[in-house]
Amino acid sequence: MVNCGIDIGSNSVRMLIAEVHNGRITKVVAEGRGVTRLSANMSSTRLLSEESMAKTYSVLFDFRKLMIENAVEKVFAAATSAVREAENADVFLQGAADLGIDIKIISGKQEALYNFYGVSAYNSDLENLLVFDIGGGSTEFTLSRSGEIVQTFSVPIGVVKLCDIFGFSGVNSAEKRLKAEEYINYAFAESFAKINEEGGDYSLVGSAGTLTSLAEFELSLPIYDAAAIDKFTLNLEVLDNIEVKLNGLYPEEVLELQGVEKGREDLLALGGVLVKTILNGLNRKSCRVTVYGLKEGLAIHAEDPFLA
Repeated sequence: MVNCGIDIGSNSVRMLIAEVHNGRITKVVAEGRGVTRLSANMSSTRLLSEESMAKTYSVLFDFRKLMIENAVEKVFAAATSAVREAENADVFLQGAADLGIDIKIISGKQEALYNFYGVSAYNSDLENLLVFDIGGGSTEFTLSRSGEIVQTFSVPIGVVKLCDIFGFSGVNSAEKRLKAEEYINYAFAESFAKINEEGGDYSLVGSAGTLTSLAEFELSLPIYDAAAIDKFTLNLEVLDNIEVKLNGLYPEEVLELQGVEKGREDLLALGGVLVKTILNGLNRKSCRVTVYGLKEGLAIHAEDPFLA
């Protein structure tokens, strides 16, 4: 069965076309991604902007062509935080439907579970997992023991929201980072407490663009290289070094540095603060980065999206 999973996130849109057999991805046929900042300015307006929707439609149009070219049989397109919270979500969904793509809005818990299934499929060497997915509008956690899910959490805080709140579209300063860290600690306090109550016998794995962007920057990659990024260890020392490198820079200056993807230049420093705060909140010094996540989970379950 040739399936397609489309992850319509708050900052980026990702697609995976793959052959799936018995709940496993056996061959990757095609992939696509685009940074569309769908949740731009939503913190103040609660609306998806015409510009961000148009950018997203353009990416989805290209995805649709790839789906046709590769004879996709089943599609699971899922919208997450931005569309969950938007007051004009119906307008966006209708526009996508006009392009031939039926989008389901999934809950934070569903997002956490689908992301976990995508990550765990490619990290089978790890028995006990805590997977966290930092998005533009929310952050999800899924804790598992021996393959069995123990807890899931979704916190409605992500890097794009934080960027809007703390003004990281301007200069990156120690004052902004400190305020953001205090805010994150408050917003995530309940989740940290519940996870820590379960004990620390698990491997910590971080997925999604924030984690891979930090790894890409630390590795100074001239172009995105999934093989180099996957399973990279992101630790507190690395995050401290990234903080020093980015301190005092404006986004346009960050974009000039090697390893920075256009569309993430204003989120990179804040992403580092968020990951660092999560590590400290969970009493961890490092985490494994994975390039796999929600789009893989959606593709795996496209034939029977039982959680949707």
